[in-house]
Amino acid sequence: MTNAGNIVFGNSGNTTCALTSPNTYNDSNWHYAVGVWDGTNAYLYIDGSQVASHADSAPTNYNGYWRLGFGQIAYWPNPPSSAYFGGSLSEAAAYPYALTSTQVANHYSATTGPTPTATATTTAPVTATATPTASLTATPTVTATTTPTRTATSTVTARATPTASLTATPTVTVTTTPTTTATVTVTATATATQTQIATSTPTATPFPFYVTNLVADYVTAYLSGSSGNVSPLSSGTGLVSPFGIARDASGNQYVTNQSSNTVTVYAAGANGNAAPILTIAGSNTGLNNPTGIALDGSGNVYVANAGSINGGNDTITEYAAASGGNAEPIATITGGNTALENPIGIALDSAGNIYVANDGSAVGSQDSVVIYPAGSTGNSAPSATITGTATGLEVAYGIALDSSGISTW
Repeated sequence: MTNAGNIVFGNSGNTTCALTSPNTYNDSNWHYAVGVWDGTNAYLYIDGSQVASHADSAPTNYNGYWRLGFGQIAYWPNPPSSAYFGGSLSEAAAYPYALTSTQVANHYSATTGPTPTATATTTAPVTATATPTASLTATPTVTATTTPTRTATSTVTARATPTASLTATPTVTVTTTPTTTATVTVTATATATQTQIATSTPTATPFPFYVTNLVADYVTAYLSGSSGNVSPLSSGTGLVSPFGIARDASGNQYVTNQSSNTVTVYAAGANGNAAPILTIAGSNTGLNNPTGIALDGSGNVYVANAGSINGGNDTITEYAAASGGNAEPIATITGGNTALENPIGIALDSAGNIYVANDGSAVGSQDSVVIYPAGSTGNSAPSATITGTATGLEVAYGIALDSSGISTW
């Protein structure tokens, strides 16, 4: 989706084919989008109707992954400012054959579901409001205007979001003028799977763990032991596409911001519209699409930069403790020998060895974990590399260490 809200479908072959919807759809409503290539032509359908088409040459064969919500789109015509989709996605499907326009229209029609009806017989206009008594929102309103002794049938569509499995018949309130007789029957049925979530009373020290929120641009904090639909303890602002987060021994929070190529540092316990106490930013920093972040025992800051996504270099940059402003790294790992390929996660062990998770599959390579000895800099080869089909690595993003080994996610 473009910044303006147009939906784009395309493929890359001898030339890049990109179909763009003439209308915009960033309206906070659900929409059904289908892209079809039938071997000769490409088609774009929105909400069951074709909105664009193009005679297209065969796309390039590619072995990789289906990705939802993120992709390498900088080389597409009129790309959005972020590679991440700023919305919600649901019910994705890929077919080994080209859907026809009739099949697309039928799929879209099926999303509307069954429609309840209401019938009123009266000698005057009648307004009926039905409010279900179960745990759902369904407030259909039926208005029928007829001549005396005639029957009017109106269709009512009720959209409900229940929180449990239920079938409910709502009560109906009918308001009429004298001598008016009205009969209204409305049935709203909703079925959902309820998830039981246990809540517990936090007993830990405040602010034990923090979460970065990429689309909303803030950090939320929760007490350890939190469970269920709980409110966060704090949320910081002034963040731009925050990705990675780490804490030092004093509880200060370090956050990488992808869109602004910065690292912002917040005081322990920071809450609300808190300004950072330090910001690493500027042309000397070497920050380029910063992702993961970690600190060593001395407070030095290590940042993974997935710069190849933006046409730059993948690097690991290290900054002295308490660095701020346009600070130059005290060490930079980069070059062909490093085996860095779209580095996302980073961690350090007690000896200062550096562990990096590479999401290599995003750039046409393999996912891996590379390990560098403490003090590594320049075009340093890793001392160990974990990669291959037996490893179970797939879209390696985060990495953490315990007393016995490594875990990634």
